[in-house]
Amino acid sequence: MISLKKFLDDGDAGEQSLLEIVRLLLEGIGQYAIEGDPDDLATFRGSLQRLANSLERDATRAELLAQLGSVLHRMEDYNRRTTLYLHRPAGEWKDLAATLTSALASMAIASEQYNRRLEEIAAAVPAAEGVDEIHRIQRLLATCLADIQQESLQGRMDSVPAATNGPDPVTGFATRAQAEEALAQAWQTEPASYVAVMVLDRLQIFNMRFGNTVGDEVFRFFGTFLNRQLRTGDRLFRWSDSALMALLPRPGRLEMVRNEVSRLMEARCEHTVQTASRTILLPIVARWTVFPCMAAPRLLIQKIDAFAARDSHRSGGPHRTDIPAGRAGA
Repeated sequence: MISLKKFLDDGDAGEQSLLEIVRLLLEGIGQYAIEGDPDDLATFRGSLQRLANSLERDATRAELLAQLGSVLHRMEDYNRRTTLYLHRPAGEWKDLAATLTSALASMAIASEQYNRRLEEIAAAVPAAEGVDEIHRIQRLLATCLADIQQESLQGRMDSVPAATNGPDPVTGFATRAQAEEALAQAWQTEPASYVAVMVLDRLQIFNMRFGNTVGDEVFRFFGTFLNRQLRTGDRLFRWSDSALMALLPRPGRLEMVRNEVSRLMEARCEHTVQTASRTILLPIVARWTVFPCMAAPRLLIQKIDAFAARDSHRSGGPHRTDIPAGRAGA
């Protein structure tokens, strides 16, 4: 309980000073009131403002004390309603998270990893206090459900044979099957062609830390970034989960093509992603190499696969350089 009785009983304090104290108190209560229901808060602040406007300069100590008591009564009533307002969503979200956890587990829709995440969310709800914490839990639940949806969609896609003519669902680029057909054609035609392979580092880390949705978003951004800088007539394919392959028709020597790709990969590449709790700027780093399309397609495919599977921390040979947006590999 807030009390100004000692000030009001102080014979040295004049009514004018006490009036200013009450007005400051009204202003402070209105400004720092706990934010609950927006309409209720607006009504409460409005009542305080009307009371402040009604204060008269010739009010006696007894009148000021009565008005102050009315203010404190209104504040206690508002705090009681706000407490109920803030705690009500916690129970609702607890029931919702528990229901979703049970339903998804019984239907075997979500993997054990996501069931654990839902259980952790449900367990965190009772301890949540305040609107910000409730909103954080809502975002966690929304992100988890989005990841479950993505996993379910990916599972259905994996169970269906890939269409050779359809684009990659994440990037919109042509698929590996189409890339192998293009390599076979490039081997038999002129002018000479080269293959640039770009492998995105840390993609698995992004998937494990932030979910596949963020990983796909980063990979899609990286592919779009590269595609915008390629020449007309160049073709970009999604070769594997973390690798892109560009088919580059070029009349020049291998070293000239490597220099061109090196300049492309030197461009700084970063992407901002939104997680359940914060916004993160992720640096995008890739290792790359260039192969001439002189070998038979089968041998060239083996070289591409070997490079794509290579440990990202392993040296790429004399052609490798450390650069902000990419690391070259021979």
